[in-house]
Amino acid sequence: MRSVLVWIVFGIIPEGPWLLRYIFMTCAFAGYFALVTYLSVLWRDIIDPACAAATQFIESVMVGKKTIAGVLLGFLRRGNSDSGSIDSEKQDVKVGNGAVQV
Repeated sequence: MRSVLVWIVFGIIPEGPWLLRYIFMTCAFAGYFALVTYLSVLWRDIIDPACAAATQFIESVMVGKKTIAGVLLGFLRRGNSDSGSIDSEKQDVKVGNGAVQV
């Protein structure tokens, strides 16, 4: 990210009077700081929660609370509140005259 600021300061800002160049550099640094702050807030609000949800899901799969097949079945059913717990995978299947739990 610093290379963007260096490119703006040394590539775009024209050579000229010292005061004008100083004002342009100050504005460029302020804009750069605003951009970095905006991107960090965006990262905190969007990327971090998604990563936390993904790691929490992976942890629950590794511990055995959820299965990947259960999550896929939950997506197919749309509206499954368990979203992949092992108990939600059990279904009653009618075979002949009795019910068998699968």
